[in-house]
Amino acid sequence: MTGDAMFISAATGDYRVRDGSPALKLGFRNFPTDQFGVVSPALKKLARRPRLPKADKAPAPRRAGAPPSGQWLGATVQRLAGQEMISATGMSAAKGVVVLETPKGSAAMKQGLRTMDVILKIGGRTVTTPADLPAPSAGRDIRVDIWRNQQPRTLVMTF
Repeated sequence: MTGDAMFISAATGDYRVRDGSPALKLGFRNFPTDQFGVVSPALKKLARRPRLPKADKAPAPRRAGAPPSGQWLGATVQRLAGQEMISATGMSAAKGVVVLETPKGSAAMKQGLRTMDVILKIGGRTVTTPADLPAPSAGRDIRVDIWRNQQPRTLVMTF
């Protein structure tokens, strides 16, 4: 379904939707956007106010020199780089591979990965680019160290 979400003021970053928005018919509910995100005082000092995209513009093409992205287990992944992405993930430095999208039903989602997870190590080996992510093999359990919600976590994924 596509349509105008009827944001209150996308130009100023108020992405709540107005009464009568088609998003409300789909089950969306407005929520306080100032109660999540960067919580560490040190990271809050680093965080900049993001440039807000114009609602009527298509996404910009990938800039020359921007980190390449790829697919892994059905997820879109990219080397973690750039202060805005580092801040968005809650990391203190650029390391690992960030999961940009985990489609519903993808192998990545079934294995426990979520959008904005940062993959740091797989099987004890440091991950720095999408090329470092292993191809699946038959039924091996492997420890995957990730960063999620500003905390380190460990998943056991079956490859």
